[in-house]
Amino acid sequence: MPGNIIVRNNIIRDNPVWFPVSGLDGSGSICAWPGTTKPVTERLLSGFRIEGNTIINPSAFGILLRNVDHAVVRDNIIINPGSKKLEDSYNGVPMWMTFAGIGLTNVSDAQVTDNQFVLSSPWCKRAVDIADSCDKPSIEAARNDEIPAGR
Repeated sequence: MPGNIIVRNNIIRDNPVWFPVSGLDGSGSICAWPGTTKPVTERLLSGFRIEGNTIINPSAFGILLRNVDHAVVRDNIIINPGSKKLEDSYNGVPMWMTFAGIGLTNVSDAQVTDNQFVLSSPWCKRAVDIADSCDKPSIEAARNDEIPAGR
């Protein structure tokens, strides 16, 4: 599996997600989501740095990580995540209720810091979602700012 990947200083606008391929698979404008035929607890990818990106109107998530160890997500601007209401469901929950600016699933040893979010979509009300499957004590989520829409 690849590792030590940097995604830096990109502008991503209006990234469409019409329906999830497999649950939330691929629902992020920047997405590290290794496919598996069944849920796993192993961290399959290691060493991600996602920083300095501007993401505008992502249909679901701005950034989505799964099965990742050692990640840094910082200094990103995510405007209007969840810009599209998806009618599908995930684990019996409407897809749009799972949206966040940044989503983490099966992640450990991560820093999610100094990001800015404009949560103007009625389909997304969370800046950062850390799933129960994550090693929460090893994840730092701090100094992330929610900016009111229109400012």
